Amino acid sequence: MDKKKVLREAEKGFKSGDLQTALTAIDAASTNPETSGDPATHLLKAKIETKIFYADSSNTMETVQLGSAALGTFKKAFDMAGGDKAAGVGKEIYEDDLPGVPDNLRPYSIYTLKNIAFDKGIERYSDDDFEMAYEFFNMAGEIDLSDTTIHYNAGFLANDLGKFEDAKRHFGYLLDVPEYNKLNAYYFMVQILSTEEKKSRGCLRVSNQS
Repeated sequence: MDKKKVLREAEKGFKSGDLQTALTAIDAASTNPETSGDPATHLLKAKIETKIFYADSSNTMETVQLGSAALGTFKKAFDMAGGDKAAGVGKEIYEDDLPGVPDNLRPYSIYTLKNIAFDKGIERYSDDDFEMAYEFFNMAGEIDLSDTTIHYNAGFLANDLGKFEDAKRHFGYLLDVPEYNKLNAYYFMVQILSTEEKKSRGCLRVSNQS
């Protein structure tokens, strides 16, 4: 099968929603020496993986893994394209995903992946599945370190779940955003640090007695 035919098949499956056929074709293209060196091949693969992530409504750890695979492919395509968000494939990877746009007009860019992950986090949160809600917010936050809504949600949930290192990481991102009102982030950071300090003091007392 010639390389153009494989890429056309992948593109056709992506557009029509025949995602497994699209994935099989793009996997062949991304390992073929003639097409594997082209960042556009990997961009198409990331778009297909993002659509598969979107289509999986089970919103379990397996869904998270699908999203992580897409994110990894976007990063690979971006590095191959020279790491420039303003031109060529890099610009396509970081194309804005505007709210309310019909699915067939979404760019399926890295920002589409972020917004899908955020929506899945909201869905899990509304069902009181806080562990999975955190996983999806965390993924969305990995794409955009300056999105204060995502990092506040992720930090709040991580703190509630006892994931204190994760909570500190997310609140740390909030503190790095110049225009963000940092009062809540400071409050959580102080709370976490003082809890950790009490625990370490307790450990010291125990170890001194032994």
